[in-house]
Amino acid sequence: MWFLTQEGIDRYDGKRIKHYNFSDDSMKLDSRIALNWLYMDSKDVLWVIGQKGRVFQYDSQHDKFELAYVHPELVRNKSQAFLNYGYLDKNDRIWLCYKDSIAWYDIRTGNTLHMPTPINSEIAAIEQTDDNHFFIGTVNGLFYAEVEKGRLNRMSDKAVESIRTSVHELYYHAVSKQLFVGNYKEGILVYDVGKTGKIIPCQLPNNVEINRIVALNDHELLVATGGKGVYKLDVNTCERALYNS
Repeated sequence: MWFLTQEGIDRYDGKRIKHYNFSDDSMKLDSRIALNWLYMDSKDVLWVIGQKGRVFQYDSQHDKFELAYVHPELVRNKSQAFLNYGYLDKNDRIWLCYKDSIAWYDIRTGNTLHMPTPINSEIAAIEQTDDNHFFIGTVNGLFYAEVEKGRLNRMSDKAVESIRTSVHELYYHAVSKQLFVGNYKEGILVYDVGKTGKIIPCQLPNNVEINRIVALNDHELLVATGGKGVYKLDVNTCERALYNS
């Protein structure tokens, strides 16, 4: 079990906890900047993305993290250049979102591709629905996009574009084909992609930050909030209850 805290990354193996340090060459890195997003790839390898554009891969054979990629622009700029968001998609491609640009890093080939974003807003959340389609949350709302011929293209979707408040968490429930959208003002909105094409509000507290949405089982989600606890949410009825593990 892996833990990401302000002190860095820890691993619990069932008996003891081990702490890991991160460095770039001989320079020890500040974990608050160097370590921000954790993802498992399709081969169950752990990847770590930092706000300064560093990407680390866990080497299980030697039980340590190796620096795999560095975003050149962010590392050169020593002042206030930080990623808005880091994401690993189902195609084993890491997205490094910085202002109005995206760098794709293919973890299998090591190739990178830099491009401007088709969305005039800073990216705050990404959720993949299939090989080529993505919902993208920004500080100015929600967007729908498609990857075609190595480019990210914005797709028209009136329902999606009706959400114009800041979006900072997304979860796509593949079985019901519903997108759960977390924002501060309205709590959670549910976009029924598969059936009605409508967006409805969910029964969760508003004016609270939605920090994380994950699956509990096939028909329930866990929603972590900033200050109001963790809720269990039924994907079919949107009924919620405080979660006690």
